[in-house]
Amino acid sequence: MTDKIGSENNVSPLARRLTVTAGALQQPRRLTVQKQSAATGKNNALQDIIAGGIAGSAGIIVGHPLDSLKVRMQMNGGSIQTLLSQSSKLGSVWNGLPAPLAGAAALNASIFLTYGGTTRLWDKLDTNNSHTLAKESICGLFTGFMSSFIMCPTEHVKTKLQLNNTGMYRNSLHAAQQIVTTHGFTGLNRGFVATAIRQSPGFCVYFATYERLKDILQSPPPRNNNRTIMQCNQLSASILAGGVAGSLSWAIVYPIDLIKSRIQALPLDCNKSDRSIWNIGNKIIEEHGWKALYRGFGITVFRAFPVNAVILTTHSELSDIISRSESNVAKVKSRRLYSFEEARRIARGHGFDSKEEFLEYTCPGAYQIPKDADVVWAESWNGWEDFLGITLTFTEGREVARKLEGIESEEAYMTLMKSKTIPDGDVASRLPYRPDLKYKDEWQGWKDFLVD
Repeated sequence: MTDKIGSENNVSPLARRLTVTAGALQQPRRLTVQKQSAATGKNNALQDIIAGGIAGSAGIIVGHPLDSLKVRMQMNGGSIQTLLSQSSKLGSVWNGLPAPLAGAAALNASIFLTYGGTTRLWDKLDTNNSHTLAKESICGLFTGFMSSFIMCPTEHVKTKLQLNNTGMYRNSLHAAQQIVTTHGFTGLNRGFVATAIRQSPGFCVYFATYERLKDILQSPPPRNNNRTIMQCNQLSASILAGGVAGSLSWAIVYPIDLIKSRIQALPLDCNKSDRSIWNIGNKIIEEHGWKALYRGFGITVFRAFPVNAVILTTHSELSDIISRSESNVAKVKSRRLYSFEEARRIARGHGFDSKEEFLEYTCPGAYQIPKDADVVWAESWNGWEDFLGITLTFTEGREVARKLEGIESEEAYMTLMKSKTIPDGDVASRLPYRPDLKYKDEWQGWKDFLVD
């Protein structure tokens, strides 16, 4: 459930999209992954980190104001209008934003790496890919549990700041330092069990719901069916499925989230028995009835829809961009028939005087060099002049020639040119063999050309 990932640190499943062809009929893409090589697996992990981190941060920004109101409703009750009218007393709804933002990268990296890694491992073991629902549910369950190790301290600090009426904590870092100083890392992770109980089943429901609903929305209606069935494109399906999955997963685990918030809002020096899940739950029901376990439920479910829609859509689009980029890079590399040095030597052998002349020339056979050589060998590229060996201008040539060590006469210069010992990568390799003829209009003698 993403909402718990991002701003409560929104998360989205994700593994890999299957093919996406712009403008063409698209088959439903799944978050599950196909079998891949080790190199591809590393690329997928990097994609999970980049797309997940950016998407999670976007979700936090979108959902944080509503999350602040949710926590205050869980603690103090009241309507949204009442809480907003008390903003000067309760503090800005943006309080506590740095805490989830600071942990967003690590949190989303762990979520997407865990889910992506476990689904890829599952695919290796289940060669027939015959248990997709079980895979999404079990991998989601495991991902939710692992995410609790980051979610718990992050949300504890965030809750303390959201309820920071006395100004005890200056910022997220100060709050974390104070908690660790007085109560150690155990105090920082207060509410871990409740967080894990919320995260594990929440992600289990989230991933399975998202996959199924997205498949339904993207699947074409069956033939010979008189009913009108809407078929969504990839973007619409991601928005709707993500929003519904996030809201549903939150609705299922909401009571334990309220209890978790109560535990983390208690004074750090309270008795251990006072902050147990069982005692907190019983106390709420005894004092306010079971409906109190759903205080703030409406705003939470409402908030979950846009937050998850933003996270999943952002992640989906970014992953597509990264995948297309990787595909383009692979295509470019596949056209490297030669190393950069070999290609440059071949290109220089044709004696081109300009890039335009090179582009117009068609060379058949094995010696054909890609016209976009600057793209194919981008990491080694030093310009078309260097690649084609275009002769330096007189001014440039004289400046380079004067820097040649020990070359101060025509005889020394010609000996150097005949030796062909100047590396192709050296700018001196673009000096003409006979500068007195090449630069005849500007020529003022060998001494002027070679000696400063």
